[in-house]
Amino acid sequence: TVEGPVDIAPAPAVEATIRAVEQGKSTGEGTATVRFKNARGITREALKAMQAESDRPLTIRADSMSANGKQVQVRIEFDPASVKKALNLHASSTSEQARDIEAILAKQFEGPLQVVCCEQRSFGQAVQIAVKLDADVLASEKTVLYSYDAATGACTQIDVKTRIDSNGYLRFASGSGGVVVVSTGEPK
Repeated sequence: TVEGPVDIAPAPAVEATIRAVEQGKSTGEGTATVRFKNARGITREALKAMQAESDRPLTIRADSMSANGKQVQVRIEFDPASVKKALNLHASSTSEQARDIEAILAKQFEGPLQVVCCEQRSFGQAVQIAVKLDADVLASEKTVLYSYDAATGACTQIDVKTRIDSNGYLRFASGSGGVVVVSTGEPK
């Protein structure tokens, strides 16, 4: 695991890949999972170097951690072979920006909501995203995702399948990042 906040360059990415491949071999896993904590971004060169170093499929797992470093707030997972550009991997549901947007949107939605701010607006392909839900959002039987455009104030529904796992994470696949609103109710 490489811990940040850092931009992942080729050398540390290759070191993390070597460790992940060795671990995958020792456990018999077919895919090597390379883990990054609080990474800001990863260069295309680092992604290419990682693929060149691995003799098996790779998964990148970028975890944005809570302030105390003990809980994953947002996880972004993807196959580096399909990435065509550098990516910003930072995301948060507890940042000042997320809380400010949540306060604005609370007036526009029925029921509890949670805002996730992904620094990357478009990933260029579908990535797997997991968001640790706040208790009031988790208690709801229904969640709907919206993309929020701060320039216009508009929310557009994101049509993706979601599921909540046994650990309270909302999981979905999307090619879009930016500001994602997890709503338990309809817009007013």
